[in-house]
Amino acid sequence: MKIVTPTIVIIFAISACAQINQVCVNSQNRTVVQPQPSNWCQVDRSIESSTPAANSPTPLMPDEIRSIRVFADQPSNHSGIALEKGRSYHFCLTPLNYWIDLDVIGHPIEGWGREELKLHQKIVRWFGRRRSPSPDHDLMVLMGAVSNRQENLFAFRDHLDCETYSESAAAGTFTAPASGELILFANDAPGYYGNNCGYVILSLLLDAPSN
Repeated sequence: MKIVTPTIVIIFAISACAQINQVCVNSQNRTVVQPQPSNWCQVDRSIESSTPAANSPTPLMPDEIRSIRVFADQPSNHSGIALEKGRSYHFCLTPLNYWIDLDVIGHPIEGWGREELKLHQKIVRWFGRRRSPSPDHDLMVLMGAVSNRQENLFAFRDHLDCETYSESAAAGTFTAPASGELILFANDAPGYYGNNCGYVILSLLLDAPSN
């Protein structure tokens, strides 16, 4: 079950080493506007409220920016983007504060590691990680896979441009481990996605090949 939230429009700029600022938020008719960014990464209200269907993914064209809303309660979010093995892709993630696993406020980059856990939560975390698609990563870390989520898994946290990022956004670059559709999901134990809620918006830009 998805929670309907007000439309959030976030425009942010990335400077050297993924320094992200200049955020514009429009929520419940209250708008705070800062100078327009000069970089490529932006998210606007044209983003669909659900993920694309699993049919005929297409590759990114040069200078094309595509944004996908990734829901925490879906074990497979189809991006509709066909990755090309060996090509590099720049990514932006925002917002980072609406990613919840039952009674734990998770995080697409830090997983369950942002708050002090109670004993029962630590036990759930221990067992959950071992059943998750990627036991090496914390619960609720945003994962990517190419076509088959059991192969070519990667975590976006491992591909940040810099160790620091803002409270509202994160950015980085990854290289596609294989060719096929990019599938996105929170790292969680099978059968337990139903108690997750929230979303993160992923924007992708194909890296221009060096001459």
